[in-house]
Amino acid sequence: MAILSNRLERIISFVDRGAKVADVGCDHGFVPIELIRRGIVEQAAALDVNREPLEKAKENASKAGLSDRISFYLSNGLQKLPEGKADTVIIAGMGGILMARILAEAPKNVMAGMKSFILAPQSEYEHFRHYLADNGFEITDEALIKEDGKFYPIIKTSCSGTAYSYEKEIYFRYGRILPERSDTVLRECLLNDILNIGKLLAIPSLPGERRMELEETKKEINELLDHHFTAGA
Repeated sequence: MAILSNRLERIISFVDRGAKVADVGCDHGFVPIELIRRGIVEQAAALDVNREPLEKAKENASKAGLSDRISFYLSNGLQKLPEGKADTVIIAGMGGILMARILAEAPKNVMAGMKSFILAPQSEYEHFRHYLADNGFEITDEALIKEDGKFYPIIKTSCSGTAYSYEKEIYFRYGRILPERSDTVLRECLLNDILNIGKLLAIPSLPGERRMELEETKKEINELLDHHFTAGA
């Protein structure tokens, strides 16, 4: 039994019972193995663009006695996933730009059968949320996990194909769900971001245009705090 990080545990918690899961960038295969071992899913697919982690995932599945319930694909994103093999996609541990490209380049017949997407970008959050909004990936649930001093969003979506937008750009950075819940981890993240912005603004040589951008972001974060939390910054 693998000891999973809080982030991976939260990803697992977002998987619907009985789903058919495809884990893109599966690394050592711990998520599909645990999903099956805990009885959340009956079968899973593990995909990775690199052969070495995929072989390690196969080895771990064999040790867990689950080789017959996990299919393995050496695949760039979802390119090699057979149609109908999965109805839920997990993508984690990548930058938002790469994750958006994986979704954009996925075969249409494969995407047509997907019910939900559990997505955990490590960076480029605004870009990724803009991609989701522009392409009709509706966010149905969300979490924010703090791990090793860094904050990681976990986003669950379904795809209606209908584009949408937010009334404020700041929501493309932090989402709408967690502010509405007054999420305590988000509040810590917001205060941390204000602190980091303050450090940048203290640099005398900071270009004027960048200074204006940071001042505007700081203002928007404070407005978010004032509106959704009992104490601002």
